[in-house]
Amino acid sequence: MVALEGGGVALSGGGSLSLLPGEEGTVEVEVLSAYPVRVGVGVEGPLTAYLTPNPAQGRALLRVRADERAGPGTYRVRLWAGDASLEVPVEVSARSERVLVYLCPPSGECRKAVLPKEGGPFRFTAQRGVAHRLLAFLDLDGDGLLDPGEPRREQELYPPAQGLSLVL
Repeated sequence: MVALEGGGVALSGGGSLSLLPGEEGTVEVEVLSAYPVRVGVGVEGPLTAYLTPNPAQGRALLRVRADERAGPGTYRVRLWAGDASLEVPVEVSARSERVLVYLCPPSGECRKAVLPKEGGPFRFTAQRGVAHRLLAFLDLDGDGLLDPGEPRREQELYPPAQGLSLVL
C-alpha cells in the first residue's frame, strides 16, 4: 500500500486467458487508487482489448477478443496507470478445421459424421427409396455450424447409395 501514498496507483489481479480465434474473454482487475484513474490498455498481436469502467477505481473488467484470423500463440495485454503496470497473457489456440457431413431425411433429425480436414470415408444407414439430402462442408472455424464462405457441397440421394463422392 506504500504505492498508494501521495496519490499513487497499484494494479493487481489479471491472471490469464485461453481463447480460440473469434472468441472473447474477461479477466477481473483491481485498480487501487484514492480516486478513479485512466488506465492505458495496450495489445500485442491479433487481439483487441478494453477495460470497463475506465477511468477505474476498485474492480474493473478487462475484455479481450482474439481476431478471427489469429494464429496460435501466446500474446499479451498490458495495462498501465502512473508507475503501475500489469501484463495479462492470452493463449490463442488453433481451431480444428474438419469436414462435417449431414444426412437429412424429409422430416426428422439429420445424422452427422465428423471427418478430418482431409475428408475420408463415411457411412450412414437410411430408409430405402426415400429422398435424403446429403450436405458436406469444411467447418473452418470449428463451431459446427455452416457459415458463409465455408466450402460446401449438397446432393439429393435415394438409399441405397454407394460410392458417392463429394469434393469440397
